[in-house]
Amino acid sequence: MKNLKKIFILLIIFISFIAINTVKADMSAPELRPYEVVVTNPSGIDYYNYKGEVAGHLNKDDKVYVIYEYDGKYTLGVKTTKYGFESQESIGTVSSLDGFSLIDAEVDPTTLGDDNRIIKTEDARKALVYTSDGVDVLRGPSETYEKVGHLKKDTTLAYKYRTDSYIYIEYDNIKGWINILKGKVLIENDVQYIFREDYDTKCGIIPKNSITTPIYKTDQWEHKALFTINNCSVLLDTFRDDTIIDIYPVQQRVKKDVTLYKYADSNSEVVTTIPNGTEITLLAGGDFMAGTESVRYIKYNDVTGWALDDDSAFEWINTNEEKEPEKIEDTIKIEDIELPKKPEVEEPMAVEMPRSNFSLVVFIILCAFGASVLVATAIVVIILINKSSKSKKEEPKETKKDKK
Repeated sequence: MKNLKKIFILLIIFISFIAINTVKADMSAPELRPYEVVVTNPSGIDYYNYKGEVAGHLNKDDKVYVIYEYDGKYTLGVKTTKYGFESQESIGTVSSLDGFSLIDAEVDPTTLGDDNRIIKTEDARKALVYTSDGVDVLRGPSETYEKVGHLKKDTTLAYKYRTDSYIYIEYDNIKGWINILKGKVLIENDVQYIFREDYDTKCGIIPKNSITTPIYKTDQWEHKALFTINNCSVLLDTFRDDTIIDIYPVQQRVKKDVTLYKYADSNSEVVTTIPNGTEITLLAGGDFMAGTESVRYIKYNDVTGWALDDDSAFEWINTNEEKEPEKIEDTIKIEDIELPKKPEVEEPMAVEMPRSNFSLVVFIILCAFGASVLVATAIVVIILINKSSKSKKEEPKETKKDKK
């Protein structure tokens, strides 16, 4: 019985660990560029811990940093240096910045020195205002900063500076930061995609084997790209989809004879057979979360096709050489294809729902729910086992007198 309890507890720990780490891996949030504020309230301001209890008090003229904004709360921090690196350490939260004032009313990245929270690109990048309500331009990369302008939907922009959630733009005598989260503003895309199957959208059908590089994409947490079909644009989810696969060329070697097919279907035309031991370029590979781990788009010599073998048929080639990823030419210019259109439908945003039968979000929810149920069941079972064992120990032994 003791061994059974140990096994059960280990099983709970293992499943909980998998679920928690899956959530951590895919539920990260964009970082805020910390900004400094000063207390202006004559009475000072209390700040709180995660339980909602008062954790401390700031006096008038005290200076702190806002290091995180989430769900209507602001996390405050103080500057600290550890291991030679300067950062901001959290002290607590407030529900409003009333009673505070910004130290720097504006963040101009063109005049700043090194700032590890601001990314600079050598060449200007493209951006497109996509939300129907347009977007406000702010003096700094946070909604706390003053509004200096407003840009309408479909305004095209250029930028060189960005944070996780804002880009810095100069447009028509307006300079400032605009929020790119949640599809408000699309930014330039470099990723190529190949379609494993025909993809039905509101704009028409994108044919299988289409390789294209959309001009724009959302931020890295939305995972969508703007595909243009016959002068009709549609925003498609590209994260772990079972049909839209990212192209990231890497070198591999086959460990057996591998058959290449014209399409990702073993019933389609055979293109060629790759001999055992041959080096190939893996252009695009499936993902186990999307159920396509055994699907690979491969380039062998000047031939491309789909391999449907599992991981055991391939091995990575270890090399110390750093090579630029191979950029393959788009095989089909999707915007040039004459495709049948569906009847126009009034929509606030042309966003297609993810096509995966088993999405990442569902997987995470099921993992978390399953782990919770398992933990609860385990607790009940262990209590019952202990109760049963205790009852047996306390049960009075039958005496000879009782027998008589």
